[in-house]
Amino acid sequence: MPSQLNTSCGTENVDVDVDSGLQHELSLRLNNMGKGLDRVICPVSRYASVAGSIFILAMAVLIVVDVLSRYVFNRPFMITIELEQFMLATAVYLSIAWAMINNDHVQVDIFISRFNKKTRLRFELIFTLLALFVFIVMGWQLFIMAKEAFQVGDAGDLTGIPIGLVVAVMIIGSLMMILVLMRNLLRQVAEHMLVSSRPLMVTACLFLIGLLIMVSAWFCSKAGVQFSPPVVGLIAILAMLLLMFTGLPIAFSMALTGILGTWMIMSADVSFAVVRMQAFESVSDYFLCVVPFFVLMGTLAFNAGLSKSAYDAAYSWFGHMPGGVAVATVAGCSGFAAICGDSMATAATMGSVSLPEMRKYRYSDSLATGALAAGGTLGILIPPSIGFIVYGLIAEVSVAKLFMAGVLPGLLMAGLFVLIILGRCSRNPALGPACEKMPFMKRVKALGGIWSVLVLFIIVIGGIYLGIFTPTEAGAAGVIGAFVIGVIKPNGLSWQGFLKSLEEAMRMTAMIFMILIGVSFLGYFMTSTEIPLALSNMIASAEVSRYVILISILLLYVLLGMVMNIIPMIMLTLPIIFPTVMALGFDPIWFGVITVIMMEMGQITPPVGINVFVIHGVAKNVPMGSIFRGVVPFLMVQIVVVVVLILFPKIATYLPSLMKTLASLGG
Repeated sequence: MPSQLNTSCGTENVDVDVDSGLQHELSLRLNNMGKGLDRVICPVSRYASVAGSIFILAMAVLIVVDVLSRYVFNRPFMITIELEQFMLATAVYLSIAWAMINNDHVQVDIFISRFNKKTRLRFELIFTLLALFVFIVMGWQLFIMAKEAFQVGDAGDLTGIPIGLVVAVMIIGSLMMILVLMRNLLRQVAEHMLVSSRPLMVTACLFLIGLLIMVSAWFCSKAGVQFSPPVVGLIAILAMLLLMFTGLPIAFSMALTGILGTWMIMSADVSFAVVRMQAFESVSDYFLCVVPFFVLMGTLAFNAGLSKSAYDAAYSWFGHMPGGVAVATVAGCSGFAAICGDSMATAATMGSVSLPEMRKYRYSDSLATGALAAGGTLGILIPPSIGFIVYGLIAEVSVAKLFMAGVLPGLLMAGLFVLIILGRCSRNPALGPACEKMPFMKRVKALGGIWSVLVLFIIVIGGIYLGIFTPTEAGAAGVIGAFVIGVIKPNGLSWQGFLKSLEEAMRMTAMIFMILIGVSFLGYFMTSTEIPLALSNMIASAEVSRYVILISILLLYVLLGMVMNIIPMIMLTLPIIFPTVMALGFDPIWFGVITVIMMEMGQITPPVGINVFVIHGVAKNVPMGSIFRGVVPFLMVQIVVVVVLILFPKIATYLPSLMKTLASLGG
C-alpha cells in the first residue's frame, strides 16, 4: 500500500513559525529547499513519464504492424524484438520517479500505519535514506555500464542503436529518482524538526542508523566476520521482512537485501556487477512487454466505460432474481476481468457502479460488499491476468497456457459465487430483494453493450488459444483494440480519458518493474545462499505426503495475501518455493492456478484483506466488520474450488493441453 506520508507535488506544506526558534527556522529552510526541488523535478518527471507512456503505445503499434506484416506479406520486421527491448527499458526508467512522487511503490503499511506521527516519520526518514542508497548504487553502476558500452562501441545487432545511449536514458531516470528521494528526505527532516523535542540529535541518530545498515556488508568484510551462505541468507530474509513490515517499499527492501547480501557472501565487486547487469536486463526482456500492454489495455477499457457496459448487461438479465444485483455484480466482475487482469482494479471499478444500485434496493451491507470483494478476486484469475503473467515470468512457464488454465476455474468460481448468492437470498429475501423484471427485448438489447468486451476477449484470448498471437502480441493487439473500441463507442474514450489511461498504466508499470528489479537482485543473492536448493531437497526427502507440504505452502500464501499485493508476493516467494513444488512432482501450470486462488483468498481474509480495504474505500459508511462477515461465505466457496482442483487437476490443465502456441516466439 502507498506510504501514508503525502509527498505529492506541491500538496504538502509544513506549518512553520519562524519566530519560535532555531529548529523552526531550519525546518523552514529545509522545506523551502524541498519546494525548490519540487519546481524542477515534478514537471520533469511527469513529462518523462508521458514520454514513457508514448513509448509503450508506440511499442504496441509496432508489434501489431509486425504481426500484420507477418501474416499478410510473410515479412516480419526483424528489428521488432530488439527495438521493443530498448523502448521498454527506456519507458520504465523514465517513469519510476513519477510513480514515486504519486506514492505508487507498494508498501506493507499494516504496522507503520498504527505508529504515531513522530515514530512513523522516523521510520520513513530511515527508509528514504536506504532507498537513496539503492538508487545511488544503481545510477553509479549504470554509468559504468554506459561508459564501457560507448568505449567498445556496443550496439544492437539489428537496430544498430548504441547500448550506451539506452543506458544513458536509464541513468537520467535514476537521477530523477534520486532527486525525488532527496526532496522527500528534506521534507521529512523539516517536519521532524517540528515534532521532535531534540530534533538535531535524533535526526543525527536516524542518519547514523541508515548509514550503519548501508555499510553493514562492508563492515563485516573488513572485520573478518564470516557466516555460511545459508546463515547469511536466513539473516537477510528476516531483516528484509522486518524492513518490509515496518514500511520500506517492497521493491527497495528486496533490492537492498540483494545488494548487501551478495556483498556479504561474495564481494562488493560481484554485488555491484550484479546490479550493473540486472538493472538493465530485468527491464529489457522482450517477453516483459506483456506487462505494460495488459495494464494499458485494462486502463483504456475502464476509461472507455466497458466495465459499466458489462455490469448493465448482467443487471438486465439477473436483476429480477433473489439477490439479482449482487449476482449481476459477480457477472460484471467476470466480464471486466476478461479485459482487466487485476483484482483490486476490478473491485474498485465494479464497486463504483454496483454499490449504488444495491443500496437503492436496500441490500444487506454484508452481502453487497462481500459479493463485490469476492467478485473482484476474479480479476486476477479469469484471463488475461497480471498475476499469471508475473508467475509465468518468474517460474519460466508459458503465460499463454496459464491464461487458458485460469478459464475453467474462473468460471467455476464465478458460478459458485452466483449459486451461494441465490441460495442465501432465496432463504432470506431481505438480504437481497429482487428488482423489477425487464422486458425480454430490452434485455436482448442490453447484450449489445457487451460486444466490446467480447471482441476484446476474442482477440486476446482467442488469438492466444489458436496460436495466432504470443501473449506479448496479444497484449499489443488488446491495447489497439481497446483504443479503437473506446473511440468508436458512444460516450466512450475521451481525450482526457485517453491521457488518464496512459498515465495510470505507466505508473503501475513502473511500480511492477521496480519490484522486478528488486527481485532480480534478490534472486541472485538467494541462489548464492543455496537455500532454495537445500529447502527443495529437504522437503523432497521428507517422509510425509506431498499434499501435506502443498497445504502448508498454500496456507502460507493465504497469510501473505492478507498483508501483501499478489504481484510482490509472487515475486518474493516463487523463486524459493517453486523448486520445491517441482521436486514434489506437481504440474507448474496447475500450481500457478492454485497459487493465484490462495493469494486471492488472502486478499479478502480477516483481519486484514487488502481487497476489503479497497471496498471500504468505495463504501465508506459500511463498517469493516460487516464487509468481513460478508466475505466469509465466498471464502468457503474458494476453499471448495481449491479442493476440487486438487482432486481434479484436469479442470485447470485441460484447455492448455489442447491449445496451439507459437513456440518459436515463446508461446
